[in-house]
Amino acid sequence: MTRLSDPNASKALDQMKAEIANELDANLTHKEKLDGTMTANLVERAERKITDKNNFNPS
Repeated sequence: MTRLSDPNASKALDQMKAEIANELDANLTHKEKLDGTMTANLVERAERKITDKNNFNPS
């Protein structure tokens, strides 16, 4: 994984990820934010949310 050399870009990217997590109602842990799994977990949660929404069949 390539590291961003511009601290402002890194900060902006982290802020964007946090905003996406908030929109998905994902309560990310501090560990997820530190260990780099945030993006993978956000994608997984979004896919699960989309799948659940598409499979919702009210009776």
